[in-house]
Amino acid sequence: MAGIVTVTAKDAYGNVATGYLGTVHFTSTDANAVLPANYKFTAANAGTHTFSVTSRAPALRQSELVTR
Repeated sequence: MAGIVTVTAKDAYGNVATGYLGTVHFTSTDANAVLPANYKFTAANAGTHTFSVTSRAPALRQSELVTR
C-alpha cells in the first residue's frame, strides 16, 4: 500500500512553524515498510514537506515520526 504523508511542523500554539529547520526520522512497526530517509527541513519548506511511504502490510500499521 503506497501513500503520501505530509509533515507539518507546528509551534506550541498550533501555528505552522515556518522557520523549522530540524530533521525528521520515520519508523514503523511494519518491518517491510519503505520509509523516507532522514530529512532535514530547509527554509524553502516553510515548515511543511510531503513524503512517499509504502507499506507491504495489508493494513496501515503504526508509524512514528521523530524530530531531531
